[in-house]
Amino acid sequence: MKSYLLSALAPGFAGQQLPALARLYPPHWLVWEAGVWRPPAQATVAISRESITKASGAEGLAMALLSPDGKPLTLGRAPESELPVNDATLSRAHLRLRPTGTSWSVEEAGSSNGTLINGRPLRPGVPMLLASGDKLAAGDVTLTFLTLEGLFNRVTALFVRSSPPGRR
Repeated sequence: MKSYLLSALAPGFAGQQLPALARLYPPHWLVWEAGVWRPPAQATVAISRESITKASGAEGLAMALLSPDGKPLTLGRAPESELPVNDATLSRAHLRLRPTGTSWSVEEAGSSNGTLINGRPLRPGVPMLLASGDKLAAGDVTLTFLTLEGLFNRVTALFVRSSPPGRR
């Protein structure tokens, strides 16, 4: 899985047109939004506190959604997850995301703390089709599903807002 801080994508997106970016980047993304991080106990991957940096409210970690064989991707705190998110409020296997052709669907994987999609509970075993901008609350982790166009718009807004005068 490839993942990027949104601020790291900004310079590469600056001055680009969406069709050119579509040749370089996958069409669907999941952004792990900045927020309170709850490191898990010793049961999962160990990360030193020195490696943690505080992200701004606009920052997030963009994870490319890629499944060349069409198999579902598991999001959870287990190190073997295709989309590992090391947070104590997530189950080892919390969500399953599956490509549906032009988008992705998400389903609960039987987590302990449950998942909300746009504020509504996601029922275990019942897949929901995702649209760009949909918000997932998995435990205390907030994720946003974005198309490349949605990611482009968000990163461009972040870059323009954070650029010093004369660089816009």
